[in-house]
Order: sequence, then C-alpha cells, then structure tokens
Amino acid sequence: MTVRTVWRVLAAAMPFVVVGGLLYAGIFIKPAAVGSSLAPPVLAPRDAFYGLAVPADGVIWAVGRGG
Repeated sequence: MTVRTVWRVLAAAMPFVVVGGLLYAGIFIKPAAVGSSLAPPVLAPRDAFYGLAVPADGVIWAVGRGG
C-alpha cells in the first residue's frame, strides 16, 4: 500500500469521522446551566429620559424614549 493510497483512504473516511463525532456529541453530551443570570441595571447608558417627576416620597415617574 503506497502513501498516496493511505492518504486517499483517510480523505475518504474524514467526512464519516466528522459526522460520527457530531452525532456522538448530539446524543450523549447534555449541556447543563451553570451559574446564575445577571440582573439588568435599573438605569443603563442606552436609556433616554426626557422628563422626571416626584409626585410623592419614594415615587419617581420618568418619561423617555420607551414610553
């Protein structure tokens, strides 16, 4: 068996190896959630506020781009 024949066999088998590896990963590897999600900040730099009002203690009304 020549080197050229060995390379041809390996090149022909490569798609089957890739598909087999992906199939194995899809069937046997199960992802799990690790950690906790981040809470979004109350005020972000992308917020555009046009007006604020304080009708009572501890209450703030804001009018902005999102309504």
